[in-house]
Amino acid sequence: MSEPKRVAVIGAGPSGLAAAKSLIHDHPPGTFAPIIYEKLSHVGGIWPVRSDDQANIVPPDMPTNASKHLVSFSDLAWDSVKVHQSKQPGQDIATFPKAHEVGKYLQTYADKYIPSECIRFGTEVISISETDASGPEWNVISRASTKSNITAEEKFTHVIVASGFFAAPEIPQLHGLDKFQGVVIHSSQLRDLDTLLSRMANKTKIVVIGGSMSGGEAAATLAFQISSDRHAAGTHSTNAERLGVYHVTPRPFWSVPPYVPLNPIADGAPNPCPIFAPLDVVFGDLSRRPGDQIRFAPSATFASEAAKMFNALLQSLMGSNQSGWGDGSLTIPNSAFEKPPWLIISTTHAEFVRSGDVKVILGRAAGIEGHTMMVHTGDGEAIELADVGMIVMATGFTPHPALSFLSPAIRQALEYDLSNQYDPIKLFNFGTMHPLIPSLGFVGFYRGPYFGVLEQQARFLGALWSNSLREVPNEPPARVEDIKQRGQFPMGDYVGLMESFAAILGSERWPLSPEHSSREGPAIPARYPGKTVRTNPSAADEQKKACEAMIRTIARQSMFVAPAVFRALQGRWKLTREIRSVIPTYPSGIFRGEANMYPRKPTDDGYAAEFLYTENGELATPEGLRMTGSRSYVYRLSEFEPQAITVWFVKPESGSKEVDYLFHQVQFHEEASGQHQDAWGSGWRAKGSHHLCVEDHYDTEYWFRLHAIEIKEWGIGYTVKGPNKDYWTRATYAR
Repeated sequence: MSEPKRVAVIGAGPSGLAAAKSLIHDHPPGTFAPIIYEKLSHVGGIWPVRSDDQANIVPPDMPTNASKHLVSFSDLAWDSVKVHQSKQPGQDIATFPKAHEVGKYLQTYADKYIPSECIRFGTEVISISETDASGPEWNVISRASTKSNITAEEKFTHVIVASGFFAAPEIPQLHGLDKFQGVVIHSSQLRDLDTLLSRMANKTKIVVIGGSMSGGEAAATLAFQISSDRHAAGTHSTNAERLGVYHVTPRPFWSVPPYVPLNPIADGAPNPCPIFAPLDVVFGDLSRRPGDQIRFAPSATFASEAAKMFNALLQSLMGSNQSGWGDGSLTIPNSAFEKPPWLIISTTHAEFVRSGDVKVILGRAAGIEGHTMMVHTGDGEAIELADVGMIVMATGFTPHPALSFLSPAIRQALEYDLSNQYDPIKLFNFGTMHPLIPSLGFVGFYRGPYFGVLEQQARFLGALWSNSLREVPNEPPARVEDIKQRGQFPMGDYVGLMESFAAILGSERWPLSPEHSSREGPAIPARYPGKTVRTNPSAADEQKKACEAMIRTIARQSMFVAPAVFRALQGRWKLTREIRSVIPTYPSGIFRGEANMYPRKPTDDGYAAEFLYTENGELATPEGLRMTGSRSYVYRLSEFEPQAITVWFVKPESGSKEVDYLFHQVQFHEEASGQHQDAWGSGWRAKGSHHLCVEDHYDTEYWFRLHAIEIKEWGIGYTVKGPNKDYWTRATYAR
């Protein structure tokens, strides 16, 4: 019997864990003997494993951009992960998990599938090179992270680089930045705004530079912290009232929320009550891809027609080209529809732009002099931003430190380009290897890797090195030399990658269940199981649970209406309320005014989001009397499925913003009601739970008319009966 192939796996993040697990479990025992080198003391890579770990690039409480259905491997369901010590496995995990929960998922995965002796924690690889002698092809030199002067040398037959792409924050050169007296911070280091205010030299503008995901996230995070400070229940910083957020981006982008409509159009018109699903579930729907065979399409090779189709899909999900949001700075011009789209994923960014709390400027920062920043727009205009106190560099990460251990000969073979932050090495076969060095593999070395693709890359390398491929492919690199032609994610075609790898590996896509067709539903990792699922009953059970969770997600029409509606409530509304009282002593009339939903940090950890609702206006009675009035409530969105909206009274003290007690819960009808017409019109309906206030009984009804992700109008109706009250009200809110 031949000796197992020794494989050095560099990194114990998602990529390294997927690689080692596949080598161990997808091949006959003794085929491979992987050793993972990890310089940290735990698995996870950039994903923190503790809720108090602030040292990682990713903040522990930041939610993922993709849902838990895609942030997962094929043979570990989230329902089996114990995230909270006081909870059962799978309990209280949101649809978009927090970063530290992903870390717990990865720890569970490692404990389940990777023997502890296969991981060397606190060990950093400092050099890999090919050997000249016969036998093992690789020489790996490492050192203990805490004892940098002690090195060790080992021989391996193969090496997998799984050290990640987001190696270190990238801060580009900007004229005058070295003399700037305010705050300069990378978006990955942005945590609590209050700790930075004292260093802003009493200036009022915060400028975020960057047009990709982190730019939108940073701008929205800052605007949210300012809003939360302004509308908190307790004391707040006086500086928050004066601060403004400016988002400088070189290109237009789609500002997409995490939940989008599955059916934004009905009978050729905007659907007033669409069904919602996580964005990645919609994008990953196999039925959206034409043709019998689905194959990878790199963004760099997008023909203008393909780009138009993708932009048209985004426009249908958003309901417009974003021209109606605020000052129009989010508008996607017609000329951009022929190029691969750029997007950010944010719950609040678009609404902060609508309200003016985030001001988007299309252009490039040219320099900073004193506290004035110069921005050059695409049409040659120069804009001066005065009174700048903070610059947030949302300029991404450099991958080069993750390749520092490569020898000069390897770098030359990979056509290494130090000036290229986008794809610095040339990799074939969907980012896994180079034909000149077939025993060197890469897993997860690209922008925006999905867990399912990491698994497929690892399986491909194992099949290649065990000579079990029917045919060795030669897929060309996705590397793009012309910076103007680069898309946001060169390997962003998740469905195409999953399908292409499945074809190469000779594995079939599984249906979600025997009742579903193979082409039905999203391409979640559990539908592309490895050999482990076929031979390991425990892994097969995990695969089944993951598919069942996906079926529950897409089966219930009202599943994600609450978070989608809650998000769209943010901001300013025109309010008209009709009041009709049976008792003469209680006034009837029409109340007109303005209402606002101000986002703020939840005042209870059990909730995912919270708005302070305020209204001000004037009541005109039939008798000609006019009375001013105001009121406040707190709206909350529960953290976990099934997500629900609750409405709370505010303490009656003058000016109080503190939550008092529950008013009612908003309970959406199980099915959409687009065809139902009455005084409210068509849209999603909800009932407020019955409420007894002292001796008065409140029955509440809600109505929401949507246009894609936006609420065009919504309303609340109350019927109130008690010893001294007998009236009904119907309030309508419009933008």
